[in-house]
Amino acid sequence: MVEFCAYWFAGFISRTIPRHFAYWIALRMSDLYFFRDRRAREAVMANLRQVAAFQGRYPTERELRLTTRTTFQFFGKYLADFFRFQRLTEADIRRLVEI
Repeated sequence: MVEFCAYWFAGFISRTIPRHFAYWIALRMSDLYFFRDRRAREAVMANLRQVAAFQGRYPTERELRLTTRTTFQFFGKYLADFFRFQRLTEADIRRLVEI
């Protein structure tokens, strides 16, 4: 129930404030989640470690931690966009999406 309320609130906020501010909040929340949720952080790090090894790369723990934090941040921005999607007009999509 708490997670549902958190997502609902995040969706409401994302739809009501300017995009750049929604991204700023998403980045701060992603950082908070990265630092507080050790289990999620370690799971993402393990996945990234496997992908890198498959490619023949073996990043340092520092590099892996930085990539993991960036992954959390990208996901946060994705969620901000996802929540805002229902407000986008066709003109907004043409302006914001680059193919």
